[in-house]
Amino acid sequence: MVAILKHLIGPNVQLHHSKMLNMVAILKHLIGPNVQLHHSKMLVKPPENGAAFPMHQDYPYFPHAHHTMLAASVHLDDADQSNGCICVFPGSHKKGPLVTEKGRNYLSQAEYPVSSGTPCPAKAGDVLFFNYLTIHGSDPNRSDRTRRNVLFQYRDPLDPMTRNVHIDWGMGLMVCGENADFFRFRNDYRIESTSANR
Repeated sequence: MVAILKHLIGPNVQLHHSKMLNMVAILKHLIGPNVQLHHSKMLVKPPENGAAFPMHQDYPYFPHAHHTMLAASVHLDDADQSNGCICVFPGSHKKGPLVTEKGRNYLSQAEYPVSSGTPCPAKAGDVLFFNYLTIHGSDPNRSDRTRRNVLFQYRDPLDPMTRNVHIDWGMGLMVCGENADFFRFRNDYRIESTSANR
C-alpha cells in the first residue's frame, strides 16, 4: 500500500508510513482480532465539478448481520470543506439501519442535510475510520483542487451478509487473524451461459 501511495502522492509518503503500520492495530481495536477485507474502491471529486453525495449509511449497499463492517478512507489529497471533505453525524451508528428515500440509498435530505454534518478535514495520508451505519456524505468540490481517497471496507469474517449483494472477486483477503468459516464456505456463484455465448 505504501508503494501505491508513494506513486500517487509522491516521495514524501514515508512521512505517513507509520500511520499505515498502525492501521492493522486500529482495525483490530475496532473490529476484533479477525479482520477481513470486503472491498475497496477509489473515489475522486474533480476540481470545480465534483458532485455532492447526500447523507447516507453504507449499510443498504452491503448489509451484514452483526454490523462489524467499517470504512477506512485513505486520503490521497488534502480534504477540506471547499473540496468536499467527508461530513458525518457523530454517534449516528448507534441508531442502527435507517429508512432511506424511496428507491434510493440516501437518507432524507430535509432531515439529514450535509450542512448539518460535522466536517472531517484531512491531510494527504490521513485515514478516517467509521462504521458503515455512520451517517455520512459530502458537499460538491467547489475548489480548484482534486479530492481523491481510497476506500477500504473491512469486517469480521464471521459477520455474514444478509443479502447477496455487492460481491467483489477480491473480497475475503484476511488482514489479520483467521477466518474460522473458511473451510465451511461454499460459494454459489456461477457463470450462466446466454444465447449470445452459444
